[in-house]
Amino acid sequence: MPLRPFPSLRRVLTVVLLLATPVALSSCGNCADAGLCKIAPDETQPYAVAPSLAVVAPGQTVTMPIEIDLRGISETELLEFGSGDPAAKAVGDRRVLAVFDDGKVVVRWSGVPFTGRLAEVQVTATPDARVSAGPGYYYSLGDRAYIRKVNSRTIRVSPLSMTVAVQPQAGPQTSD
Repeated sequence: MPLRPFPSLRRVLTVVLLLATPVALSSCGNCADAGLCKIAPDETQPYAVAPSLAVVAPGQTVTMPIEIDLRGISETELLEFGSGDPAAKAVGDRRVLAVFDDGKVVVRWSGVPFTGRLAEVQVTATPDARVSAGPGYYYSLGDRAYIRKVNSRTIRVSPLSMTVAVQPQAGPQTSD
């Protein structure tokens, strides 16, 4: 009778692989965002966008309006901004959403949850902040800042879409 090496070990490994697959998939945010993950709840998050380029002069702070697309969420739902920016998190202030130019340009929010379709953020540039030479030198919040429901049951978030330029003349600029 030929001996098969470790037949029970193969069965154990197969069972472990089958049991570990859902855990491995749930740790990936991409499968949750694609709707493939059955473990992470499928929950809509709002979307936030600045309607214009945020222009701030060195040594000044500007307040930018942020338009909120609720995407079917109730207007009474509490919302909040958050940061995925390691430099902003290193500041240790949850109100800081993004940091650019070695900390010379900072985007913050009030830190107070809000409701509705409008919010505000402040952009501050220190007196020695580097002036943007053109669109290629603007700062984008991209994946640095996000918006989400305060009482969300998921790790899903939506981006805060906003671009910042440091210019000698400050104030919101309309885009063409």
